[in-house]
Amino acid sequence: MERLVFLDPTGRRRRWVRRASGILLFCTAGLGTAFVLSLIIPALVAGWQYGIQRPALLPHQVPRQVALRRYLYRQARARLLRAIQQSERETRSVVRGQSTFVAAFYAPWQETGLHTLKANATHLTHLFPVWIALSPDGTRLDWSQSSLDRVPLNREVLRIARQAGLQIHPVLTNAGSSGFDAQRAHRLLSNETLTRQLAIQLRDWLRKNHYQGLNVDFESLSSGDYPAFVRFVQHLHQVLAAANLQLSVDIEASLPIETIRSLAEATDFVVLMLYDEHYQTGAPGPIASIRWSGQVLHAVLRYVPPQKVVVGLANYAYDWVEGHPAEVLSFSQALMRARDYRADEPPSKVIDFDPFALNATFEYMDEQGRRHEVWMLDAISFYNQWQVARRLGVRGVSLWVPGLEDPSVWSLLDRHHLDHPTVSALRTIHYPFDIEFDGEGEILTLRAAPARGERTLELDPATGLCTDVVYHRYPSPYLIRRWGYHPKVVALTFDDGPDPRYTPQILDILKAQGVKATFFIIGLNGEHYPALVHRLWEEGHEIGNHTFTHPNMELISEWRAELELNATQRLVQSLLGRSAWLFRPPYDADAEPTTAAQVRPIVVATKMGYLTIGELIDPADWQTEVSLPNGQVHHRTGWEIAQDTLRQLREHKGNVILLHDGGGDRSATVEALRLLIPELKRRGYRFVTIAELMGAHREQVMPPVQGEEELIAGVDYLVFSLMFWTHNILVVLFYGGLLLGVGRLLWVVPLALWGARRARRMPTPFSPTKPLVSVLIAAYNEQPVIERTLRAVLASTYPSLEVVVVDDGSTDGTAEEVFRHFGRDSRVRLIRQPNQGKGAALNRALQVAQGEVLICIDADTMLAPDAIERLVVHFTDPQVGAVAGNIRVGNPEGILALWQMIEYTVSQNLDRRAGALLNAVFVVPGALGAWRRRAVMQVGGYETDTLAEDMDLTWRLRMAGWRIENEPNARAYTEVPTTPRAFLKQRFRWSYGTLQCLWKHRRAMFRFGWFGWFLLPSIWLFQVLFQLVAPFLDLQVVWSLSVVLGGWVQAGLTLHQWLPSAGWFAPLLSVGLFYGLFYLLELGTAWIAFHLERVPRSALVWLFWQRVVYRVLLNWVMLRAIGSALAGTRQRWGKLQRRGLSHPPESDLPVPVSLPTDSPC
Repeated sequence: MERLVFLDPTGRRRRWVRRASGILLFCTAGLGTAFVLSLIIPALVAGWQYGIQRPALLPHQVPRQVALRRYLYRQARARLLRAIQQSERETRSVVRGQSTFVAAFYAPWQETGLHTLKANATHLTHLFPVWIALSPDGTRLDWSQSSLDRVPLNREVLRIARQAGLQIHPVLTNAGSSGFDAQRAHRLLSNETLTRQLAIQLRDWLRKNHYQGLNVDFESLSSGDYPAFVRFVQHLHQVLAAANLQLSVDIEASLPIETIRSLAEATDFVVLMLYDEHYQTGAPGPIASIRWSGQVLHAVLRYVPPQKVVVGLANYAYDWVEGHPAEVLSFSQALMRARDYRADEPPSKVIDFDPFALNATFEYMDEQGRRHEVWMLDAISFYNQWQVARRLGVRGVSLWVPGLEDPSVWSLLDRHHLDHPTVSALRTIHYPFDIEFDGEGEILTLRAAPARGERTLELDPATGLCTDVVYHRYPSPYLIRRWGYHPKVVALTFDDGPDPRYTPQILDILKAQGVKATFFIIGLNGEHYPALVHRLWEEGHEIGNHTFTHPNMELISEWRAELELNATQRLVQSLLGRSAWLFRPPYDADAEPTTAAQVRPIVVATKMGYLTIGELIDPADWQTEVSLPNGQVHHRTGWEIAQDTLRQLREHKGNVILLHDGGGDRSATVEALRLLIPELKRRGYRFVTIAELMGAHREQVMPPVQGEEELIAGVDYLVFSLMFWTHNILVVLFYGGLLLGVGRLLWVVPLALWGARRARRMPTPFSPTKPLVSVLIAAYNEQPVIERTLRAVLASTYPSLEVVVVDDGSTDGTAEEVFRHFGRDSRVRLIRQPNQGKGAALNRALQVAQGEVLICIDADTMLAPDAIERLVVHFTDPQVGAVAGNIRVGNPEGILALWQMIEYTVSQNLDRRAGALLNAVFVVPGALGAWRRRAVMQVGGYETDTLAEDMDLTWRLRMAGWRIENEPNARAYTEVPTTPRAFLKQRFRWSYGTLQCLWKHRRAMFRFGWFGWFLLPSIWLFQVLFQLVAPFLDLQVVWSLSVVLGGWVQAGLTLHQWLPSAGWFAPLLSVGLFYGLFYLLELGTAWIAFHLERVPRSALVWLFWQRVVYRVLLNWVMLRAIGSALAGTRQRWGKLQRRGLSHPPESDLPVPVSLPTDSPC
């Protein structure tokens, strides 16, 4: 027996392959482990930390002496309780009704107010949104804050309010950017005609928007304007009342009592502001002491009915420093200052509860050594003030302002039990949703994470008031420090790059204009285009981290988020030898995050040592299309993006402009940049980078890698470089493979159609003689199928034939089955031999065969009756050495068999039709092939050094100068594997045999006409090389698809815009286009093949999955075959377990025939 191709009987090559594989695996595992560890171990970027700097040597000092404070406390407390008890006795005769009016003012500029409102709207009955202002000249109304388009959050406010059933009373105010403006109110009130016009406008606007009333908040008026103000309110009330709309006025506690009474008479109710006893521009002191609150209430209620009075209670703090107006702080900001500036002291030693005012207060020293005095209104002050007010029978209460409050106040401020407040809930302070901001700017750092606070209370049993509070633990919401703001300065930032098309264009513009910018790169893009990352750095720009795959960080785990940041950090370090400390989260870069989910990226980034860069100027250049009311789609232009940017710079107090250099079509962004930079320069703006906004330089935000980070960066550089080149090679192979596949189909299909047309037009060759045909069958354990196979052969319409069956050492009774059924048939000859393989069995058959033409079939092949006759007729041409038959699947049951049927029809049979025209038939199949005996003997018969003896014989005949033909109408049916194990076993033999033939006949490359110039190279390319890289190409497509679809879904969850955006699918556009066109071409090819074969096209519904799943199986088989070939291991022919065809596949199959009585068996 001949030695098999690739076989190394010594096993030496196998050992070398194992060693080489082990070394390669070890190196790959080591490199991969080091790389993975570099991604898991956070890069050492922590160190750029910003916080409050406290002088260590300056001790905290307060002006009060402890002994004096305790003495004053006892005296003041006694006096206060006596006064309250006296007041209670005086007001016992007041008839109190149930208070059901619970309101809150909503300030659009208070970032967290919306979330407070959303969580507590059901506690309220009324909402007072501050939406209308007088224009600076006082002659018209400014509706901008009420716009649903300019202030999109207003839509959410309305939704929340209407869902909770709240009455909406928008607020008309005389406030401007610098506070309440008496002059603009004076200009209005001094013009009676104008006041009447504005009253009509307000009425019409309220009715149009289905609001229930109006609240007027005119403060700090000149004393001479109050009579005119009263007249304005009286007229306004008449106009609104006629439209069934309510009117209320906010009353400063310092107003003359006559003015208060007049305003109360002219309105449905007044909101009495029980705060600002000590105001911003005055001396420090309690904002609303309990005695002052009681005095104001008693004074007002002497002249105003209680049911017309809503008490306005506040929750905020004032921070006074000598020589400056007080700074307004939220409750949480005040406590954070107490915690930060007196960090070494427990809260109980820091927060004082003034025994006379019943307001909380504390003091601290700042960095410059200045003493600050802070007074707070919290839930305790609210409770005490409401205890006094509710006993006087007032209409209700309103809160100024959600977003600044002590969160515990909502346990009191509830329409369901407003008259029965409880203090137990006030002992715990918890921020379930709040986010507080400190400072101005778009550079964000997390100062504090949510923490529950605790305090103990002391109640006076006689008055029910809380007379002492001790803080034991500070509460905290998310507290975010914002900094870096500078007027007339802009910082250009670009997200989602680098992009090979748009990033270079943007860099050219910036270079021409002399402007530096900050680019927040996606790591995956940086890996694909490292040259652009180098160019960003070399041209003086800053580089920030925008994660590696652009996920929505609100929707992923913290571990994944850390990996995303670290992977991009490692990429930058490996490419530039520098770290990138700046970070911008994908999808939500707003400098004012409003939910805990939006804060999560900042939490992760701060924990890892990054600075988060937000933005307040966002022209949404990523939104390239806008839907118009008429249903048309408008494509935004660069001019529109530039104008949006300029408008936002006028309206917002921001420096950072967010643009995009990747992620989709950015041509409009490039156009906008050309217009925007010169215009901003003309308007006096100065361009800076993020580092310059921070007062730093580029080397500080991108410091050199040092120490152990250098070694890690080296490993990462090697891995990222391998990934870069691998990606590029795969891209080339992907597109190259698609183009070659398209070219091959465009070559094969026309040839096949031409061949089919020629066959129809050419007359069928006529053979005056009927040469003897020998049908050779090599059988090994074929007992279930051999009888039916032989009956099909003997039922042939060809008259002159013999059948030679070689039983190759069967152990299942195959020979006995042949003898039992055909022992008396003289046409059937049975030969037995020990098992030597199919090739040896066919050679044995050759020795005894008498026919001039040999028909070789498999033991499970079922011939059509006219198949032999159609094959033999080709041998009238003396140049023909072999003819390939048409093999069809005889058991197309189940998905695996259907997939094989598609392969047989589209790939094998169509290829043979085309190859026959070029004398480049791939293989005369062993299932049905006809051979000229003289040609076979000339090349030495079957050789047994490959597992593909039929392919080997075909190629040797072709190289010997014989012509190989194809007969598509000579049909035979074979049983294909129906289980994955049997299928993989068969296909491994085919793949291994193909490799053996390719290697054995490697010298035939580029010789022997189309056979060596076309057929053999295409086999190497498509059946070997392409099978090696196909899994990587598939993984690349799947990975890209998952990233893109994941980004789209996350964008939908975040932005609630599920309409696919071109930007998301841009990375897959070219891949999908090529892949889709190739699939359509394959579908068209399959349609033609099925038409030529006259096969029902219903099976084509499985074509897509056949290409996706089935091809993966073939890839795995080829990889295994290549591995076995390299190792030189012994491979056997293998045996497919036959079950037999359950029924004839087509009507042209034979029926059982009667047998002669004589037989040589």
